[in-house]
Amino acid sequence: MAKDFFEIIEQYDTLALFRHVFPDGDALGSQFGLKLWLEETYPDKRIVALGDNENADSAFPISDTISDEALKNACAIILDTANVDRIDDQRYKLCDTVIKIDHHPVVESYGDLNLVEEGACSTCEVLTKLLMGVKDTCSKAAASYLYCGLLTDSQKFSIPSVSAQTMACAAWLSAQGIDISALNHQMFATDLKSFRFEAYLKNTCTIIDDQLIYKIIEQEEYERFGLSFIEAKDKVNAFAGISGIEVWALFTRNPNEEGHLYNGSLRSYRKTINDIANEYHGGGHKLASGVKKLTRLDIDELLSRLMKRIAE
Repeated sequence: MAKDFFEIIEQYDTLALFRHVFPDGDALGSQFGLKLWLEETYPDKRIVALGDNENADSAFPISDTISDEALKNACAIILDTANVDRIDDQRYKLCDTVIKIDHHPVVESYGDLNLVEEGACSTCEVLTKLLMGVKDTCSKAAASYLYCGLLTDSQKFSIPSVSAQTMACAAWLSAQGIDISALNHQMFATDLKSFRFEAYLKNTCTIIDDQLIYKIIEQEEYERFGLSFIEAKDKVNAFAGISGIEVWALFTRNPNEEGHLYNGSLRSYRKTINDIANEYHGGGHKLASGVKKLTRLDIDELLSRLMKRIAE
């Protein structure tokens, strides 16, 4: 499969890298890490990273621009995105060839070439393994982006999908001279407004049967703390690491949706939840999934489903 990947990209003068909407560290790290690596390896090619800058993490570069016409002769590389509806910038459809690189459970095999490793803890792990197979080194900058994605999606190497391969990839990236301490601080340090918001979440959450924690956040609540919707919805792990809690969830009012709708983040200690998330306009990993476009009635129903799963 790696051979097929390089045979395809070497045929194109323009490579367009796409990510999922509301990108996390793995989506951005894989996108910009691969972009730098490709620029270093193929200096004569045009490499662009596409997506909505408004929803991106400021720790990463801003996205590039490219015309529709230029995309018609390009190869699209779509990173960390399980299904086509979640691709940020649907102009990938204009591209001549589509390559999918991912680690999520397969929902859609939409690429002309699919490089999917469901056992990997991140797309950055899949990419690092791929790049390790063709070069002994890469630049510190590219390695730093890839390490950020590996670090965030593995939750600091703490989730069940972390493997010997994960650690081997981390070791290879570390050997490129990255500053591990600085990258950890960059991706996980909390500013005061986030600290205060997380304290508020803990003080106002609801706990069901000492097994499930959840909080429904309205727009005026997170804006009172100076947070955007994007910043607020990512705070689900304020409830993580509590002994006895099987599932935790955060539902955040989305001001960009018509009607009073919420996006949700679901996390589980050991119970499979992605099959449930699939039924609520979402999906993801077995123990970490997202849902969207939920009414309050949907949330009540979803919480009931999660409690039944806990009891199984």
